[in-house]
Amino acid sequence: MEDAAIEDRPGGGYSVSFVGEFKSFKAALKAIKRRSKEENFYPAIYYVNDHGNVELLDDEGDVLKSWV
Repeated sequence: MEDAAIEDRPGGGYSVSFVGEFKSFKAALKAIKRRSKEENFYPAIYYVNDHGNVELLDDEGDVLKSWV
């Protein structure tokens, strides 16, 4: 697994690179945390919104840095 990206999906929901599709942001983040623990690899987590803005998140979903 490389860095993880959570992206807004057209029509709703979230897509997570290398993990899958989720209905909620919370579920997407939880899946990244679960896979990270399984693989003992803790990637950087990025959120890309529907406008293309990017935010670096911590493992709780809090924003560490934003790029607009």
